[in-house]
Amino acid sequence: MDTLSNFISKLKTVNIRGAEIVFDENKISLQVSEVGTYTLFHADIIKLISIAEKNKVEGNCHLIFPTFYESQIIDVSEGRVARPLLLESKTLIEDQENNITYELFYGSHLFVLNYILKTAEFKGIYAIYRLRRLATTTDLGFLDIVGVCLGLRTLKIRSTAPMKITEFKSRAKAFLFNVNYNVGVSLIESGAGDSNDKLMRLKRYRKSRIQDIDPPRRIYIDVLVDHFLMAQSSINIMAVFLSYYHIIEHFFNQVFDEYLVHSVKARLTSSSFSYKKSTEIRKLIRYIQGQTKVETDGRLVYSELQALYLVLDKMVDFSLVSDELDQYDLTLKDYYKTSVFLVSDKGKFNLQDISTTKEVVIRAIANRIYGLRNAIVHSKEGGGDVYKPFIDDNSLAKEIPLLRFIAEEVIRFNSRIIE
Repeated sequence: MDTLSNFISKLKTVNIRGAEIVFDENKISLQVSEVGTYTLFHADIIKLISIAEKNKVEGNCHLIFPTFYESQIIDVSEGRVARPLLLESKTLIEDQENNITYELFYGSHLFVLNYILKTAEFKGIYAIYRLRRLATTTDLGFLDIVGVCLGLRTLKIRSTAPMKITEFKSRAKAFLFNVNYNVGVSLIESGAGDSNDKLMRLKRYRKSRIQDIDPPRRIYIDVLVDHFLMAQSSINIMAVFLSYYHIIEHFFNQVFDEYLVHSVKARLTSSSFSYKKSTEIRKLIRYIQGQTKVETDGRLVYSELQALYLVLDKMVDFSLVSDELDQYDLTLKDYYKTSVFLVSDKGKFNLQDISTTKEVVIRAIANRIYGLRNAIVHSKEGGGDVYKPFIDDNSLAKEIPLLRFIAEEVIRFNSRIIE
């Protein structure tokens, strides 16, 4: 399929409420009720395609040329209440000293075309509620209309002199910092993927009608439900990860205390132990010291990685986690078996082996989760691999289903049946 045919094929999947797209031999028309008809000729599409093919980056979220940069912008302002119409009208800021202009508005014709070409599929129905106001103030074309309906707002940077990709990206981050700092909104560049789409799909994958849901049969621990609801309500993928992690972490003290008491009791009651033998006492002391550490304030702390393993081993039925992963995405278990993100190969695991090498598999899962947790919460320069917000979001999205299904198991394990 040539690029023009591919564009037309993708465009046919875009469903805009209140509008009809008509495909003719040499043109495409967009008929919008109460607004007008807009036409795009095949010859103009071919010209744009020839330019888009010179784009320096993959993906559907960026255009980068020697003197031009365009990136999709997402508004993640909390609650999106009372926000200014910052992205609904054109904002143009000039840096006359460096001969650079910054523009916030809807995507250019080239960006919209590139986005359509490189998006895997379009789902849902897109609205045209913004068009009537824009049509009276802006000279709109076919691709403008489609871009508005798809919600493609972008940051454009134009320079009179060629710039490196890294310099464009640094300028974009600096500009967005100034906007967010001074205006009180939360605008970010979209990543080269669909982490938000993956999050929303995960949140809705058990989608049921509310009238079909049974009344509660169990009582759950309040704070665990609060963490779960925090994860469900957030669009920040780091917050989602940490909210699910906090559900597991809630039991670290409990399980480690149980483990240490059981281990010490087993050694004290062993037939080989005698309190009269100093060597045996010293062995017991060294064992306890190896399992814990005394902080400067006198607190006794333990290995969080070991505590995580103990929670997973005690509270999680991994056969159910495996079934959930299969229902959600059949490719994920193979991904966890062959790939890791920001952790060592010790984080690879095969859930199919859980019945034969349970400890090995669960320790690998613990290594994977704990390694990601450290990469997210620690950010010291030179301190090893750290999580890069927005850049790494798409990779982290693949880890969320595993953590969610584990967290759900922990919540259920610690619930009680309503009598």
